[in-house]
Amino acid sequence: MSAAASASPMKRVPRVKGPVSPTSDMPSLASPAVRRAAEKQLDREAIARLAYSYWAARGYTGGSAEEDWLRAENDLRSN
Repeated sequence: MSAAASASPMKRVPRVKGPVSPTSDMPSLASPAVRRAAEKQLDREAIARLAYSYWAARGYTGGSAEEDWLRAENDLRSN
């Protein structure tokens, strides 16, 4: 065995036996808060369609794709 190998022995990590149960401070995947957050997540395709419609309404000229995207996000969130 080399000097380097003997100078830094490996530490043992205890193994967890059996299933680990979630604590009260860990949200369940089925909790109402998690479901509401998932429902509020906007559909990227809907945002893209609305942003595209803003560009089309301008005659496919001018403006900014980023501004159209943010406007579409805000409009969909407010509904």
